[in-house]
Amino acid sequence: MDKKTLVLLGALLLNCQGEKPLTLKHLPIPNIEKIISDLRPEEKPEEKVQPKGIQCMIDLSNDFIPEILSLSRDAQQYFSTEGILQNPLQRERFGIFSSFAHHQKPFEHYAKAIERRGDQEQPKIESSFVPYTSEKTIKKISSLEQQLQDDQLPEKQKEKMKQELGVLQKQVQEIKDIQLLLQWEDLYKGEIDGIYDVKTIAAVMKYQRFHQQRLPNQYVSIDGILHELKADGKINKSTRHLLNQEFEGYAFAGVHRVLEERVFHAKCNGRYPYVIEPQELEKLTKSAMEQIKLHTVEGVQKFFAEEYESATVDLEIPERYTRDSMKLEIDVEKWDSGKWEKVRTKTNVKLYAVENEGRLQLLQTKAVVGGWVKNKKKGTKKQYETPTREFYLKKLTILPHWIPPEWAAAEEEVKEEEKLPGPFNAFGMLNTPLYYDNKAQKDPFKGWQDGDHGYRIHLTPWPSSVENGGNSHGCIRIHPNMSRFFYFIVGYTPHTIALENFEGRDTLKFTPSRGSYIPLKPEHYIKVRTCEEECR
Repeated sequence: MDKKTLVLLGALLLNCQGEKPLTLKHLPIPNIEKIISDLRPEEKPEEKVQPKGIQCMIDLSNDFIPEILSLSRDAQQYFSTEGILQNPLQRERFGIFSSFAHHQKPFEHYAKAIERRGDQEQPKIESSFVPYTSEKTIKKISSLEQQLQDDQLPEKQKEKMKQELGVLQKQVQEIKDIQLLLQWEDLYKGEIDGIYDVKTIAAVMKYQRFHQQRLPNQYVSIDGILHELKADGKINKSTRHLLNQEFEGYAFAGVHRVLEERVFHAKCNGRYPYVIEPQELEKLTKSAMEQIKLHTVEGVQKFFAEEYESATVDLEIPERYTRDSMKLEIDVEKWDSGKWEKVRTKTNVKLYAVENEGRLQLLQTKAVVGGWVKNKKKGTKKQYETPTREFYLKKLTILPHWIPPEWAAAEEEVKEEEKLPGPFNAFGMLNTPLYYDNKAQKDPFKGWQDGDHGYRIHLTPWPSSVENGGNSHGCIRIHPNMSRFFYFIVGYTPHTIALENFEGRDTLKFTPSRGSYIPLKPEHYIKVRTCEEECR
């Protein structure tokens, strides 16, 4: 106890304010611990940061399946690994977001590249044409530098030589930058000398092959235009675009894509908010990445090492997604006129929530409608139209079967996988029939209904047709990785789920040769408009 404390205690014990002397039993006993505590510097209690939003459970397992599909009798088709789906990145392209694991290898590749790069800045390859430099280029640079030291050279000649030297130095520097990038990725083992030699060409080819395996197809999208990626050792537009991306983007891209789908299917307070607006979903995904520690190299490495099954996070779900239902409308803007070859990639499906102040667009996604379809058997073409009119969406079909119409057999050979449920079905894994009227269906689980003229909004087993602006036989095709469009519709529209026992488990009621239906309540049928170019 220090001197200051003793003095204070003495003052308290010798309190002389009263007229009569006090005995020991009358003296107040001081709280020594409190006095000492009061003399210490004040310590502010640690402020606890309250989590924002509501608690949500995210499925992080490698055998994830959306709940609606899990109720189907053919649910295992979601995990298909047949044909091109042996490639896990192709499965993701077909909307099968079942695993984080297949992104581990590319992540580790770029984690090591980030480590090798350290604090250095990644160079950018700016030239649209990268020349084949050689030892002659280096000698020419050396020669020009020596000549420019000659003070007797005319100024005009000197200026011309400086320009030539500048061009050659820039060319060599660009090759050095390419070699450095490839060295960080452990693909180039030679010297950083700026010579586009055999070793450099071989490293570029390795780089191109690596990205061919990493990409869902051999095309790179640059400003909405697809450019083919060839493993030819040339620094073409697609290769240059890939080289100019940050390593961090490549490292986290795959994990981010899979997590985004899991966040979309997150269960919050016992329900699925299905946040579908891209900008809002991106915010939630970013928040989840930070909470699960998937935004750092170390965090992702730990994640892969421990193989998490689930995670609980706090997400700030936008108010509209806390409602039980929304009034929805769909517009299909068709660009399938006579000039369709040039503009078909502009066809879009737009999903709206109808609110007091008007319509709020929640989602826009590419689509394919009608067009000229080639008859492979006869070598001729026939035009199919998607009618411009008002339809009504009355139900969702889960893992549909396909009964080929007469024209299908007449035009091309129908594969068995196109008829059976699964990602290669002609309708994909989900579809919605479109009806000409909004009359209530007496038996919504019946196959064919009045007002059904064969038109559907459906996923497609041919994703390239959506990516490149293909054609259909009149249906509205959207990309197979956009299954969230259908989950959202059923999630926010009052509907009926009927279950039955199939092989010892409860499954969705099955309609033979059709699939499983989830009918919407008649008063909540969704209006679908198909318009020429733009709906007004």
